[in-house]
Amino acid sequence: MIEPARLRLRTTGLLAALLSSLMAGPSGAETIDVPLGGDIQTAIDLAQPYDEIRLEAGTYPLETPLQPRGKYLTLRGAVADDGTPLSILDGGGATRHVRCADGETRLTVFENLVFLDGWGAYAGSISNFGAHPTIRNCHFIGNVSNSDGGAILNNVSRPEIVNCLFRDNVANFGGGAVCNYNSSDAIITSCSFLGNTASTGGAVLNLATSDPVLLDCRFLGNRAENGGGLASRTGSRPTLLASTFADNLAEGSGGGLFVEDAASAPSLAGSTFCRNLPEPVDGTWSDDGGNCFGGGCTLCPIACPGDLDGDGDVDGADLATLLGDWGEAATVGDLDGDGRADGADIALLLGAWGGCS
Repeated sequence: MIEPARLRLRTTGLLAALLSSLMAGPSGAETIDVPLGGDIQTAIDLAQPYDEIRLEAGTYPLETPLQPRGKYLTLRGAVADDGTPLSILDGGGATRHVRCADGETRLTVFENLVFLDGWGAYAGSISNFGAHPTIRNCHFIGNVSNSDGGAILNNVSRPEIVNCLFRDNVANFGGGAVCNYNSSDAIITSCSFLGNTASTGGAVLNLATSDPVLLDCRFLGNRAENGGGLASRTGSRPTLLASTFADNLAEGSGGGLFVEDAASAPSLAGSTFCRNLPEPVDGTWSDDGGNCFGGGCTLCPIACPGDLDGDGDVDGADLATLLGDWGEAATVGDLDGDGRADGADIALLLGAWGGCS
C-alpha cells in the first residue's frame, strides 16, 4: 500500500510534468522557412499548432493583411548581432500588415519584425479585435491610419507588447502609435515612442474604459493637438510605471499627458517628465510616488542619456537621429536642454557611447 504522503508526492510530480508538457507545446512542432519572395500567408495556413514561421533578412512586400486565424504560432524574423530586427513587412502605403480577429492568444507571437509603411482606414499596421497576441522586439516605422492607431489599434483586446520601437507613425484622429479602445487593457513594456503624431495622443490614446499598463517606456518628441505623449479619455485609467516623457509637444494642452476628466485619471509612479510643452500634464492624475517633473532634463535625468531610440545602446543610430535634429528647437536630440540640438549635445552623446548600464 502506498503511503498517503508518497501518493501526494507522486500525484504532484505527475501533474507538474503534465503541466510542463502542455506549456511547452507538442514535441512535433516544426519550423517553416519562408524565403524572400515567398508567401507568408500560405505558410500561416499550412502551419500546425506551435509551429514557427521563420523569415529571412530582407523585405517582404504585402498586398493584403496577414491573418493568423487564431492559430498558436510564431512569426519570427531575422536579427542582427545586436538584436535589431532585419525582416521587413512592407505595406507599401496601401495595406496594414496584420489582422487579428479570431481570438488569438498570447501564443500567437510576432517577433523580430519591422512593420514598415502600412496604411489602414483604422490601424496602420496591426488591428486586434478580441485578440491578445504577443508582439515582441518589433519596429513600427512610418505607418498611417486614417482614424485611430497609426501602428496598432486594440479593440476589446489585451496584447502584450514588449521591447518595441514606434517611430514616425501617424493617426489622423487618435493614438499616433497605439490606440487602446473599448476595454483594451494592453500590457506595454520597455517600448520607445519617437516622433509619432495624432490629433489626440501623439503616441498613445486610451478610450472607452481601457486600462493599459505601460512599464519602462520612453515617449520622446511626439506631437498632438492634445496629449503630445499620451491621452486618456472616456473612463480609461492607464498605469504608467518607470517611464520617461521628454520633448513631447501639444498645440493645445498636455504636452506629456492629456487627461479628459477625473474618471480618466492615470496612475503615475517612478516616471520622469521634462521639456514637454506647454505643460507636462493637463488634468487629474494619481501620484503613486517617485515621479520627477523638471523644465530641463538635468533635474530629471533620463536613465540613459544619448539612447535616443531606446534600444539600450548609444550608437550610430542615435547619432544619426541627433544630426537629423541639428539646429532644431525642443527636439529629441537636445540632450542638454538648451533649446536646440548642437555640438554640446554631440559631446554628451559621444560621452555616453556604448551600452547602457
